[in-house]
Amino acid sequence: MRGIWVVFILVTVFVSCKDTGNSPIPYVPINRSLTLSNPQYNALFGIGGFLILPEEGVGGVIAVRATDDQIFAFDLQCTKDVYDVNSATRPDDSQLFLDCDVCHSQWLLLNGQVNKAPATFPLYQYNTSFDGYVLKIYN
Repeated sequence: MRGIWVVFILVTVFVSCKDTGNSPIPYVPINRSLTLSNPQYNALFGIGGFLILPEEGVGGVIAVRATDDQIFAFDLQCTKDVYDVNSATRPDDSQLFLDCDVCHSQWLLLNGQVNKAPATFPLYQYNTSFDGYVLKIYN
């Protein structure tokens, strides 16, 4: 019986210390379709190109063309200062990173991963589907 309690305590400690990886960004519904033949979306034609949708998500949404057939979408809200309306990230001059002017964290543009602390969470990533013509961003 004592062995069961030891296992229970160890499992409880392990689970409580485990980082779940959940984003601190609040849920905001998004269901947006972009037809890339529309000239206003020309920025997504080339790999590395990006387009900002300022009225979507928490801090705006950035769609980034990673490959010929893959486009990612991230919420621009800083994952450190989630409730600060001034802490939306923005592309830096090199257009390789997204910077937060409030906490000075930095994320990689192509995948939303933290490049420079103090932020510890990646940017919130929305689901995307792309058929070569229409990009859908949703959650």
